[in-house]
Amino acid sequence: DVFMEEWKMERNQLNTLNAARLTTYMAENYTKLGYSDRLFAQHASQKLGFPVAVHHVNVRRKTLGIPANHQQVQGGTVVRVSTAEFEALKARVEALEQALVARHE
Repeated sequence: DVFMEEWKMERNQLNTLNAARLTTYMAENYTKLGYSDRLFAQHASQKLGFPVAVHHVNVRRKTLGIPANHQQVQGGTVVRVSTAEFEALKARVEALEQALVARHE
C-alpha cells in the first residue's frame, strides 16, 4: 500500500550526510525546477540515490525559507490564472451581473 510506504518513509530520519546533500540540492534546484514538494521528493530520490519523502522536502524548504512552488490546500484545489485571464473572467462576471440587473428591471 503506497500510503503506508510513504508514512514509514516519512518517519525515517535522513542521516547527516544525506540530509546535507538534500538541503544543498534543494537550495540549488527547488525553485528552478518548479515542482511541488511531492514531485520534488520523487525527483530528488532519483537524482540523489536515496529515498526522500515529502516531509523531508517540506521541512527543509521551510528551514531554507523557500516558498512552495505550488500552494497546498486541504480539501480543495488551487487554480492559478494569469492577469489577462483574471481580467477576462472579471469582465465576464460584470457583464453577467449587468445582464441580470437589466433582466429584473
